Amino acid sequence: MNDKSAATDGREAGIAARPRLRLGMAGDWFVQTPAITSDNLRQVIMDDARIVRAAGFDFIELTIAHAEPALDALGLAFWKEVGQELREMGLEPISVHGPYYPAFDAELTSGIARIVRHARASQALGVRAFVVHTVHHPHIHVTAIAHEALRRDVAVSLALSDALDGGYTCLAMENLPTLSLCYLQTLLGKLDRPNIGMCFDTGHYNVRPEGTLEHALKIFSPRMVHLHLSDNDGLSDQHQPPGKGNFDWGTLLKCLPAALREKHLMLELTTPKPAPGISAAESFARWCEEAYAAASPVLE
Repeated sequence: MNDKSAATDGREAGIAARPRLRLGMAGDWFVQTPAITSDNLRQVIMDDARIVRAAGFDFIELTIAHAEPALDALGLAFWKEVGQELREMGLEPISVHGPYYPAFDAELTSGIARIVRHARASQALGVRAFVVHTVHHPHIHVTAIAHEALRRDVAVSLALSDALDGGYTCLAMENLPTLSLCYLQTLLGKLDRPNIGMCFDTGHYNVRPEGTLEHALKIFSPRMVHLHLSDNDGLSDQHQPPGKGNFDWGTLLKCLPAALREKHLMLELTTPKPAPGISAAESFARWCEEAYAAASPVLE
């Protein structure tokens, strides 16, 4: 065997030994129908999931908040059946994007009850991560408001942790462009429970970077249970595929825990509006294929 053949064989062996890239895609139910009801929801979810699976994705994230008017009527058995059907399709429901935490001036008890319903549905689906956005306030930098926000966020998070207790599903709080990483670090420090962690959102970080990316990942990696991957130019949260902006993907992949690279590379993208003459479902199918093709070489 000559040197060139040996080198080729070595590269091929390295490629064969490398695990296949496994990616997730956040679903988009509204490409199937403008109105989601308890009667059409199962079909909407499955039609959407088939598109995601056909594009090559292994995981899916659902936003069951879109089904909120029907949530109580559906019951937990519905979500358990949906989870089973998705897995039979070869698509793992790995995460649910929950509703935002109750507004700063909203009554807390009813707000907690609402989001707990979503958490329990997520647990019935069998997902790993229940992703949430903490409270929003335009003046969160004011000391008194920041302390009240922390108090409310702790209360909501503990209620969700209790609702998820004993199951596989973890609460995953996102880093947000409207909140400092210091705020999230402080909040997580008050919530030392095994089923409470964070979801690192690359698009959010790129809009509001603090310190170096390496430092942020070092701080949050021990609590990281999920990822939201998108790209932008740093100006706004544009939800473009990896490689279409200026986020530092090389550093992210170098610093990520192996478990997250294997199962939680979840694309969270904005579906473009359909071109004239193309249905929303067909447009979403093309978008999924384009997103997979764009993200794969960046994330491998």
